[in-house]
Amino acid sequence: SEGEKLMSGAAFSLLTTATDYAQFMLAMLNPVENDPIRLNQESINTMLTPHNQEKKRPELTWGLGWGLQHTDAGNAYWHWGGQNDYYNYAVVFPRQRRGVTILTNTEGGLRVCESIARMALGIDVPHPAFDWLIPEDDWQPNG
Repeated sequence: SEGEKLMSGAAFSLLTTATDYAQFMLAMLNPVENDPIRLNQESINTMLTPHNQEKKRPELTWGLGWGLQHTDAGNAYWHWGGQNDYYNYAVVFPRQRRGVTILTNTEGGLRVCESIARMALGIDVPHPAFDWLIPEDDWQPNG
């Protein structure tokens, strides 16, 4: 309704499409120097530098805004989200220059994301992020 206030927050209020999020992921793979509005290599390096270690899973660390995972195919960065019946997962394997954004509209959405990512990317390796993400009831805001 008119005048209704919407809650927003960096951790839970991103509204996007798979295409727009994929464009952001492409920008992460293609930094532009000397452009004040585009991502540059220094910004990307800062985002993808490990800042916190996941205590129970040595293959997972946290950058700025991105989860970082080590896989048998090399390092990858990933992000996820979930609210109500909407769950999503996005991952990029920079060495292979491949990524995928998956948006679902079902409570069990995260449970299908890993197999979709493996098929879509053509990189058939486990994603350690899912050992942390599933079951969803185990999420801890402090890792």
